[in-house]
Formats: sequence, structure tokens, C-alpha cells
Amino acid sequence: MDTLWRVIERNALNYANKTGLRYPAGSRAYTWLDLYTEATQLATRLRAAGVRSGNAVALFSTNKPEFVLGFLAATSLGAVIVPLNVRLTTREISGILADAEVEFFLFAEEFSPIASELSRSGVHTFDLSAGLSADLSVDFSADPNANLSADFSPAPDPDSIPETRQQTVPPQLAETLPAAAETAEILYTSGTTGKPKGVRLSHEAVLSVAKIMAYEAGIYAGDNCLILMPLTHSAPLNLFLWGAFWAGASVTLGDFAPDVLLRYVSQEKTTHFFGAPVVYQLLSRMPNLKEWDLSSMKLWIYGGASVSTEQIQKWQQALSGRWMGVYGLTEAGPNGSALRPHEHGPKTGSIGNRGTGNSEIRVVRADGTTLLRMKPVKLSSAPKVSCWGITATPKPRVKPCVTAGSTPGTLPAVTPTATSGSWIARRT
Repeated sequence: MDTLWRVIERNALNYANKTGLRYPAGSRAYTWLDLYTEATQLATRLRAAGVRSGNAVALFSTNKPEFVLGFLAATSLGAVIVPLNVRLTTREISGILADAEVEFFLFAEEFSPIASELSRSGVHTFDLSAGLSADLSVDFSADPNANLSADFSPAPDPDSIPETRQQTVPPQLAETLPAAAETAEILYTSGTTGKPKGVRLSHEAVLSVAKIMAYEAGIYAGDNCLILMPLTHSAPLNLFLWGAFWAGASVTLGDFAPDVLLRYVSQEKTTHFFGAPVVYQLLSRMPNLKEWDLSSMKLWIYGGASVSTEQIQKWQQALSGRWMGVYGLTEAGPNGSALRPHEHGPKTGSIGNRGTGNSEIRVVRADGTTLLRMKPVKLSSAPKVSCWGITATPKPRVKPCVTAGSTPGTLPAVTPTATSGSWIARRT
């Protein structure tokens, strides 16, 4: 069974001189071989700093190469990644570090003051920015219309890329390679109480949702996925970063602003984008929207909050192209259901009437019986949504704030609010 690091190894072999990651804001671009090389070098430094397999490692960075390379380096060592929202206060960060039993705090250089404060309290910190190479910058101004299909390094000698798993990492790191069922990450969400709750997801779980997103959204090698939503959230991280990486597609990375999105789509010729409804609300109000060339976009994807039929129709009028709505829970990877492009029209505003290709989703009454699809019913009480899938996790943690999703061979229900069930029951 694959692990997250094996995806990078494979892409370094299959697409060595093709661009895997581009960060226009910092004029940096990485081929797949660059990503592999940088990550293994960074992993060596992390190991020298004391990071070992099974350690929980916090990741504190905006959407930039430091986040991606820090994730890759730590996961290659078998560490458990705990991404942290950069808007958290030091007190909130300390609470999560204690809850997840984090042993190392990896940070981008702009967050040095926070890292220093944590270091004084005994947390081991590591500056990711100081550990990266400085020779991967690209002069984007020389060709503002260059896109990610371009090659930024000469093709490597095939003999220089090892063919076996044990050879594709330095010998001192090979012993740390994790198993697919081991925990890859702990993602913290606000939950229903406002107190962060951690969800443990295995390598198998992350790859299962990455694969289904690539399948449902039609992401292929040669595509260019634009990620501007925070990578500390499960959908941008697991569905779109890892969905693109699993497919061999490249990623253009940045932080959201309406003008940034329009500029990156136009200049970088991106193909897929996922955004929360508020993103599309802001975009649709841009006065010069029609002046931008957005023709490269294959699919606009939305999710993360409820949205009305009328709002989606306004987006579609403002932004030409195909649309997909997604619904899922972090506890499931995230996984759940989707409203495919061809289903928009009479069902716009719904989240679909079936699970994704590797999940089941049901609307369940209070008595435990399931509502049949497409069958009108009179509801005496609000139903709940139950989601089943192959989201695999290790054994649950002892700490009550960290939960686990499904385990192989079982079908535990994951139920959000009753309001969600009512929404689905009315619209499917």
C-alpha cells in the first residue's frame, strides 16, 4: 500500500523534470526531482535535530513551499504532521501542542517571534526557511505568461534516479519509512463547541480521498491545480494538494485575494480551483472580471459551507466553465458526496444524492432508518447525515479531544448536525 512519501518518490521518477510546485509570490518553482531532493535534504536536517518516526510535528506556515517541503520531509521520516492555522494565538497553539503531544514546531521565518516564545516554554523549534535551498528562484517577470508545463531544470540522467524504495531515500532515512496504516496527520477543527478537536488520519486515509478527488474532478498529469485556501484545512490539503500530487499534476500555491486568484489563473494557466462560498462571492463582485483570461480553467469547485441555489447561479453567470460542489467531513478525510458538473441545473444548491466513488452517504431518521434517495417524505424530526468509507486510522488516542475516523472493515457513522440532514433531504 502506498504512503504519502511514495507518491513523491514515484513522481520524481515519472515526471522528474516537470514542474510539481510553483510559488509565484516568491518566484520559486520546483520540479518533481527538486521536491524530492529538497525534501530528503530537509529530512536529514530534521533527523539530526531529533525528529523520529512517530513524533508529532507541528507545521506553522502560510501557503508557501516551506509548508509543502516541511510536510514532505517530516512524513518521509514517519513523523505525524499537525498543521496549525497561522491565525491561532500563542495560547491556542500551546493548547493544541499539548493535546497532540507535539515534540517539534516547524515554522516559516516570518513566524520567528511566535517560535521564540514557544521555545522559551520548552518547545523544540525548527526554522524551515533557513533549511531550504536558495537556488530555485525563477524570473517570472521574464515571461509572465509562463505556465507550469514548462521545464525549469534539465532532464536528469535516468541512472541517477534509484529504482527501489530502499534506495530512493538516503540509507540513514530508509529505516524511518512509515506504513500505510500509520498516522500521517492530525488535523484540528473548531468543532461544534469552538474548542479545537483533532482528527487522526492515516496515509491510507489521505490517499483514499486524494484518489477519489482526482477521479471525481478529472485531475490528470499535466493539469495545474491552484491552491489559495489554507493548507491547514482538510480539503485544500488532502483533496487538492494530495489529489494533484497523486495524479502527477502540478500545483500553483499562494494565499487568497480576489486579484491574486484572477492573476494566477490568467498567467499560470491553472485548471482546477477549490474555494469556500465566500471566495466566489468576492470574485463575482469584481468589477473587471471579464477582462481576465480564465479560459484555462477546467473546473471550479466549491464547498465548506452551505450556499443557496441563487448564489451559485450568480457565480456561474460571472465565471464561465464547469462547476462541482463537494460536501464532506474532516473525520472522513474529508469524504462524502458531490454535485457533479452535469448535475447542476435543476439540482443546483444540492450536495448530490450519492456518495463519492469510495464512500456511502445516507440521511438517517432519528429511529435509525434510512431515507430512500429521491423519495418525498414527511419529516417529523430533522434527520442526520451518516458517512461511511475506507478512511483508515490507527487506534484512537487516549486524549478525548483527538478522534478517529473509520477503520478498515467497519462502517461507523460520522454524523454532523441535524440541519445538514434536513438540507439534503429537501434537495436530493
